[in-house]
Amino acid sequence: MANLGAWVSEQRRTYFDNAGMVREYRTQLRGIKAPLFLVFYSGLFVMMASLFYFGIAFISNQSIAGTQQQLAFFYNVVVGMLEFLVALVAPVLAASSIIGEYQRQSIDLLFSSPVGPKYFLVGKLIASYRYVLLLLVLSLPVAAMCVVLGGATWKDVLSTYLLVSLHGLVYMAISIPIAVMTAKAVPAVMWSYLAGFLYFLVSFSTMIPAMRPGGFNNSAPPLMGLSPASSSISGRLSTEIFGVSVPLWVPAAVIVLLFVRLMILGAGSALTQAGSKETFNLRVTGLVLCFVVPLLTGLAMGGSSRVAFGATGNELATMVWWFTFPFFIFLPYLSTWAGSGGSKFLPNGWWRMKFTLRGTPGSGLPYLTCLLIALTIGSAIGTASSGIMGPLSFVYAFGIFALWALAWALGWAASSIVWRSGIESCRRLHVLFLFLVFVLPGIFLSILEGLTLSQGMNLPAGWSEKLNLSTFVMNDMNEAWYKIVIICVLAVLVWFFAERKRRQAVESMRQLA
Repeated sequence: MANLGAWVSEQRRTYFDNAGMVREYRTQLRGIKAPLFLVFYSGLFVMMASLFYFGIAFISNQSIAGTQQQLAFFYNVVVGMLEFLVALVAPVLAASSIIGEYQRQSIDLLFSSPVGPKYFLVGKLIASYRYVLLLLVLSLPVAAMCVVLGGATWKDVLSTYLLVSLHGLVYMAISIPIAVMTAKAVPAVMWSYLAGFLYFLVSFSTMIPAMRPGGFNNSAPPLMGLSPASSSISGRLSTEIFGVSVPLWVPAAVIVLLFVRLMILGAGSALTQAGSKETFNLRVTGLVLCFVVPLLTGLAMGGSSRVAFGATGNELATMVWWFTFPFFIFLPYLSTWAGSGGSKFLPNGWWRMKFTLRGTPGSGLPYLTCLLIALTIGSAIGTASSGIMGPLSFVYAFGIFALWALAWALGWAASSIVWRSGIESCRRLHVLFLFLVFVLPGIFLSILEGLTLSQGMNLPAGWSEKLNLSTFVMNDMNEAWYKIVIICVLAVLVWFFAERKRRQAVESMRQLA
């Protein structure tokens, strides 16, 4: 009981009595810039609402149905503007609060005190989130006009605002580890905006099932609430999860909070050395989520709220691909090493299973393998329990393992080439290699196929996809096997080259020492 009481006291101190949160929030509102921005922000919404209202009022010959449609459109415009402004403001708020500590050179002083990484980062996040909530509250009068005129109900408005705030929380959570790792204002903001844009694109795919004929089936897709593009719609909808109808903001809130935890742990791990509590918790949380999330998704796919990942007959492989796609974000941190920076970056072998949860370079491939195994097992159990696992699923799942092995080997090779220049140079080169191997060939082949078709050349349709190693046609076993074999051979060759270079680098470092 004493341990439980201490844990509760620690959580209350971190989330409710956080001194850094209070100080940061007061700093955000200090000076004349913040009031001027808030006045301009509120005036923009009021002016837009007035113009739109008078535009509707002056159209005297419009039918009641037409007026109602215009009001609903006005509500969608208001929500769209909110999403846009939150996407602009939220990343800057969170990133600048972290960068400010680096610019004042107070980051080391913070950790020499009893303040830990979690306490520090949570305070920054909550302070930024409160500012976003303030922006939403200031726009409520315009939303209230939508309610009075019949464009929406209060329930719709409150649900939509909650979704918008959750999207803002995602933008801020993404920017925190980016700010910690860059430690500079311009790169942090630039990469935060790029990551936010990628989140918008990826989350937009959650709307695809709803866009198909009969896509809703009396229930919206469970992940649709994650998309900023569908906030005005998602706030009015519900979904069925295991036969229970729940508002879309419920699964969105659960997923966002889990994502925020991962980002906080990731930033905390970046601030600490290898083997820290933050790194251990981050890796354990990642393993648990890689098993539980696809398991629950696979079970949901068999119900009335089926999640459409593609009607291929191989839902296991398709699920594994979609759930491993975000690995590209943190793969450069698992597969690179450098000649400086302490045990966190120095090469200690390419397969050190006992260090899997410690965060050293030798633990990258074991941990990536554990993530893939956990994700595949969770997906297999979920899809098998729902009776939708195709007979060829494991073939394509194995192909995805081969793809990630090649992606990891490219990071190992990048480090072996520029290890003297530091870890950031290794990671940048790895990202370049990933683009050259996995993205550029597909773009080039697609353009080439389009040119051949425009010239009337008699070539079989889809030949470019057959040459693209990073894609698998789910109903063609022969094509899948030859691509898998080629990818495995490439992965082994790249690894062999990189490992030789790594051993030579280790000898050079020993001689210099």
